[in-house]
Amino acid sequence: MTLRSASQKLINFIDNVSPLYFYFGRLVDIKRIAIKIVAKVGTLLGALLFHVPSRTALLGIDISSSAVKLVELYSKPEGGYEVTAYAVAPLPEGAVRDHEILVEAAVSNAIIALVEQSGSTCSDVAVAVAGSSVLNTMISVPMGLTPLEIESRVEADVEPMLPFELNNARLDFIILGQNKTLLDERLVQVVACPEQEIELRKLVVQSAGLELRVVDVESFALGRAYDLLVGESADEEGKALAVIDIGASQITFVVVSENSIIYSTETAFGGKQLTEEIQQYYNLSWADAGRAKR
Repeated sequence: MTLRSASQKLINFIDNVSPLYFYFGRLVDIKRIAIKIVAKVGTLLGALLFHVPSRTALLGIDISSSAVKLVELYSKPEGGYEVTAYAVAPLPEGAVRDHEILVEAAVSNAIIALVEQSGSTCSDVAVAVAGSSVLNTMISVPMGLTPLEIESRVEADVEPMLPFELNNARLDFIILGQNKTLLDERLVQVVACPEQEIELRKLVVQSAGLELRVVDVESFALGRAYDLLVGESADEEGKALAVIDIGASQITFVVVSENSIIYSTETAFGGKQLTEEIQQYYNLSWADAGRAKR
């Protein structure tokens, strides 16, 4: 892959996510929505936003293929949030791949280093799951179902979609409201992931002397963080915003409309590949190629 083709791949990804999506009976024109690039800290903040109890703090820990990042977020009594600690620690090659933790000791040691580096005294942690193992979908259910009936319907509808056994999954859902195309039905957003993915995160967090309190979905956290970081919301009817997170080895693309995640996708291409192509094309060191990319 040449530098030109690497750059073009990124452009094509954004351009070819599909120009039009049919959502709840209306067309959302992706070519006209605001494209925003949000730093990875945005994922951490988004994972914390709805989970920080009043007057307390929570640690957001992001585990990626190249590094572990930590943010301590404090909910101020007068309203709003304050970042009270932040740190980044690199991971050895192969410790994490496609969001799957392969070397537990490397990740837990990185978390220990982060806590020491940041000076945080908070022990409650929020993490997020992501990658090909996470299912995020929407289904439609009839009005009038009881909570137990909705749960049974969700499990029945989602089980054929899962790339893993339902018995080995953690599943959650939320009722979004009336289906705008089928007025006698309600829309339900469903997420699921293998239980092992959560247990691995719990293990590395506890091995670092911390307690796992919250498990979020990375694309949801990224979408929520947009509102805080940019100060522009997508709560108006028909308005859509796209948020793109370019990581070291993955790009996450999220579309937010009416304060809901209506579309999210990931592709295995990121800043690392661009740095490699710049390094080879211009015969630079890795550090110089990274600076040139900026």
